[in-house]
Amino acid sequence: MYCAERFSVGNSTVPKAIRICITAPKDVEELEKGLNIIKSLLNS
Repeated sequence: MYCAERFSVGNSTVPKAIRICITAPKDVEELEKGLNIIKSLLNS
């Protein structure tokens, strides 16, 4: 997870956002667990 500043170019306005990159999980359960962790963080 990275903040938007890492992907901005020049003096452009940076949105209040994050970029999430999901690598290949070993199975659906691992993907669901990771997504639930992200959901919990975003809701807090």
